[in-house]
Amino acid sequence: VRGPSNTPMPLPANRYRYDVDRDGRVSVLDVLLTMKAVLAGSYTGRYDTDANGSLGRNDIVSVLKAAAAS
Repeated sequence: VRGPSNTPMPLPANRYRYDVDRDGRVSVLDVLLTMKAVLAGSYTGRYDTDANGSLGRNDIVSVLKAAAAS
């Protein structure tokens, strides 16, 4: 069993921050899923892409920018 450690550890990579459908790439589908969650008001950490603790237009913008960059 692994327990807590006193050794400094790196932070998680946050691999799926913008890849909300977790298919390995950031695309228009990720933007649409984020928009759907924002409009429905269904908060989950999965769609909080700007990591501010709430859903809003900034989450949509951050996924859109990531999709455009990829």
